Amino acid sequence: MTNILVFAPRSSAEPTPLAMTYRRIVRARSVVRGKTFVHTWWARRQLRAMLRKELLLQPDSVLEDAGFDRKQAEREAAKPFWVA
Repeated sequence: MTNILVFAPRSSAEPTPLAMTYRRIVRARSVVRGKTFVHTWWARRQLRAMLRKELLLQPDSVLEDAGFDRKQAEREAAKPFWVA
């Protein structure tokens, strides 16, 4: 199983939305052990959807730093949830 790591900036007093989402994933996994696979899968699906939406909102300079151009970002955001 792959672990998702999210690093929040140290200067920020409030956790980032991604850090809060990761905490929810961890909590969901630890609360119900019998349904861990389903909870983890659902949380990852939600996280991927959120990341794809946020990818479209980024300026071109940020996309370039991540190794994407605008067309690649749009293709990535258009992927269905079952495609990683």
